[in-house]
Amino acid sequence: MRRRSAKSRPVAAYARVLDGEHLWLALAGVDAAAVPGLQLDDGTTLALEVEVAEPLPGGGGSYRCPLPDALLPADARPGDTGTAALVVTGSSGAAQPVVDATAPDEGPTRTPPSRSGDRQHTLGRRADGTLLLTATRLAPRAVVLGFGGPVPDPDALVVDVALPPGCPPVVDAALDPLDGGEPSLASWEPLSSAHGRVRVGTAAVVPPAGARLVLRGARPADGRTGDDLAVHRARDGLRDPATLVALPHPLVDDRGAPLRWTFGADGALVVRRAEATP
Repeated sequence: MRRRSAKSRPVAAYARVLDGEHLWLALAGVDAAAVPGLQLDDGTTLALEVEVAEPLPGGGGSYRCPLPDALLPADARPGDTGTAALVVTGSSGAAQPVVDATAPDEGPTRTPPSRSGDRQHTLGRRADGTLLLTATRLAPRAVVLGFGGPVPDPDALVVDVALPPGCPPVVDAALDPLDGGEPSLASWEPLSSAHGRVRVGTAAVVPPAGARLVLRGARPADGRTGDDLAVHRARDGLRDPATLVALPHPLVDDRGAPLRWTFGADGALVVRRAEATP
């Protein structure tokens, strides 16, 4: 079969997954009947639901489409991926691969996970320029609800944490050193079956590299094993949350070192010495 040249294929002038849930597309070289879709590796084409469609000056159209769950099977494990090519079905009925002509995304934001927290969508391209969408199954994670608690505690760093759906009771919280040292315990107070409060007191041992906050004993209800749950920013969409997110003032520990909450590059909640560079 003769391959269509890139010049005759529809072109994506803009393509982003801004909220983890929807694909925003601006396409040139398509007719009014064009419907964007995803073509799986087996050749199956899934038409995308179109919530918003508007014509563009000079031809083409812009679209906002919810992303389907079809790229990942229900039993996908953390780290599993599914990829599909972006295609457009026009009045001819044939699915045409979309050429990626978008500008590099170099701003301060990045695509956040899905609202359910179990999927991450990314856009890429094949060697021939075809625009690709990849979904990755994420490991279960706890998320930050807020800092400080209902009453300020001058002797502890305090954070309220929401647990993922189906998570059994947490045994305790710990500070897991980023340099691979031995974890130290933090105080865990369950507030309901779905959330709790962590206190990091002045006796906490935090190495210069910092330590991630993790919840120990929490496992998904389906019995899967894996690492303890790291605590992350909810809806994390910043490339550098450590410098762009304002967090509570430092706590001075028993050794006179100021400790503070911060976020790692992956959005995980970290305790660092205040003078340390993120």
